[in-house]
Amino acid sequence: MSPEALFGGLIDRRLSSQIPLVEFPKVDWALKLPLLRAYVDETGDRGNGESASPIFGMSAVLVDDNAEKEARAALELLRADFGTPPSRPLSWKEDIKTNQDRRLRAASVLRAVPGLQVVHVVANKNQLYDGSYRDDVTRFYNVVAYATLQRILWAARHWRGGARQVQVNFGHVQHHDHTDTHRYFQIKRSQDAPGTPFDLMTDLRWIDAQRYEMSQVADVYAGFLKAAFWPSKWGDVDGAHLVSTWHQIRRSEECVVTLGLQARPDSAWAKGMPWWPCATCTSRY
Repeated sequence: MSPEALFGGLIDRRLSSQIPLVEFPKVDWALKLPLLRAYVDETGDRGNGESASPIFGMSAVLVDDNAEKEARAALELLRADFGTPPSRPLSWKEDIKTNQDRRLRAASVLRAVPGLQVVHVVANKNQLYDGSYRDDVTRFYNVVAYATLQRILWAARHWRGGARQVQVNFGHVQHHDHTDTHRYFQIKRSQDAPGTPFDLMTDLRWIDAQRYEMSQVADVYAGFLKAAFWPSKWGDVDGAHLVSTWHQIRRSEECVVTLGLQARPDSAWAKGMPWWPCATCTSRY
């Protein structure tokens, strides 16, 4: 079967491409709750060819007003340290990726931001079976984005001090129809309620990285995720910076799996990484 026929069939069967887009309602009681903001950035690509990345994942940074103020100050410090020009955002790829000293500095500065929480979702393409969401780039994005959104909403429901409303900001991805993802979320809302507290989401946007400074912070955390799970050409991975920020990953009973770090299709391959810090994800990290 040709790629055109394969992907055409997948698109035809994708319900999110067929239903009307409906905005998520803003619920009065949720609007009265204290505010969180979530900023999401992705790492890797959704492709499946020889030049495609072995993983695709997303990292979300969750902050209240105080934590966002501290995170913005940390970002300003990193931009100054790395000489990032005012004309562009700080990014993992351009400012940090290939320089180990800068990786260490970024992790050292960001890990000290109080009140900031992170959730990560990462998919190993080699372990996803043929005919799964891996073979449809739009569905691949939708599935990973929804797993990320779930963890954002669960974190908002169980935030220290009580539930929060949350404004969710996904990074804009070129050549992706974000309205399809919105409709996919609609479908999941009808299927998952009340398991996923959609009523706490009071805004949902796809934004350019230059629009919000916090998107740059999310990009760096996504870089930590990439370094930990994307092997070099020699097969090496660098999880030191993910482990350095381990205490910021959302957890339950001191374990980040799977509420704060979901590895797809299951957590076994993540726990098999040489850098994996512990068997029980204790708070000493």
